[in-house]
Amino acid sequence: MQHKTKKIWLIALLSLLIVALFAASFTYARYYKETGVTGGKYDDTIEFVGANKYIVYSPEELVSAIENGYSYIEIGEGAEEPFVITDGVTDVSSNLVLDINGHNLVRNSRNPLIDVQENVSVVIVYDSENSGSFYNPVGSMLQASGGTLTIATGEFTSGPKEEDYVTDVGTEEDYVKDTGTTEEGVSYSLGNYTVYYRDGYTPGADSPNRSGEYIDTGVEAKLPKIVPVVIDPEAKDRYGNIYFQKGIENNAYIKEDTFLIYTEETVDASEGTTVDFEPLCDVASCDFYYYYEKSTEGSGEDKTTTYAVIYGYNDVMAGAEQQITKEGFNTSGSINNNSAEAVIWPYATVRMTQGEAFIRGGSYTNRFGTAQSYGIYARGGSLSVQGENTSFTSVADGVCIRCTTEGGSAPSLHIENGSFTSYNGDTV
Repeated sequence: MQHKTKKIWLIALLSLLIVALFAASFTYARYYKETGVTGGKYDDTIEFVGANKYIVYSPEELVSAIENGYSYIEIGEGAEEPFVITDGVTDVSSNLVLDINGHNLVRNSRNPLIDVQENVSVVIVYDSENSGSFYNPVGSMLQASGGTLTIATGEFTSGPKEEDYVTDVGTEEDYVKDTGTTEEGVSYSLGNYTVYYRDGYTPGADSPNRSGEYIDTGVEAKLPKIVPVVIDPEAKDRYGNIYFQKGIENNAYIKEDTFLIYTEETVDASEGTTVDFEPLCDVASCDFYYYYEKSTEGSGEDKTTTYAVIYGYNDVMAGAEQQITKEGFNTSGSINNNSAEAVIWPYATVRMTQGEAFIRGGSYTNRFGTAQSYGIYARGGSLSVQGENTSFTSVADGVCIRCTTEGGSAPSLHIENGSFTSYNGDTV
């Protein structure tokens, strides 16, 4: 009987081993398909890729999962779209495979979404026919301060996309109209809404205060009521971002170079509809925000109300310039300060201060277009660019890749493949 029991246990263990090896080989095959390469840093990730997936459906769940050290996180089918992340910079302190799963992540802060810490490996993959994207219209997207960051594929964009620009220009051509649309098809008209902005903030000022807390001014201002583009009616997916290259005449909030990030929040309305949104407030967060009711569904205990919550950023392109950053954005006065007291600058889709980064595929677009903005900015560590499907594009005076010793140690750069396009600035 004892011999039979041992035999059963042996068979069970062998079965589990076969399943684990199959999962690892399947994952490795997917990496090979995406990147066209074998070996390298992917070998180090296989042992924990086969771990149980932790599936998240909201930005809050994603940030919480990273902070709690989950090693394999996937954004699930039916998650919010677009996936707007408003939290502060999330330090990744344990090994992580992040599967975007075809979703589009929008960063709602001037600072990066994640910062890879020392002795940590982070791999970004896309287990979907649609690769998905990372988009920060007002700042940087990812940062490595140590450890290893590996990116297989996907779209990474910093700075306002062309389709987010308002296309309707006013009669003087110095302003946009009170109603308008973007190339994406998002439209707006002006309504009167209570605006929340920082204590001591002067709307329309050249260098407004960005260190105060948000206050309820009780002041109503003429602000855009946005009609978003419907991505998926059944899933209630919406896209409503707008960039005002030119401002609205006599409007202190919607001045030139202003970006509005559109989100929706559904709250329990069974005991009334009083709400109090309290977004993250730090030096890198929005300059003002406002909200308005969109719809109410259900009744009694099941009653819910959906609000459009709009986050406004002034001086978006100007913030990519060094002199503006020192005066208006960075309270510490150090352009490379990585603390919560400062905007992490200069802007780039991917920033490196130490560690290793392996760019195996994907597109990296710098749309700020200033000479101090980059596709990848490295001031330390080792950067390797590989893969035939890797591309870098910088508009106007922007730079595709910059390696510098300013504020850090001398970085190393290895370029094996890829395409590089810069309109006026340097490629590397």
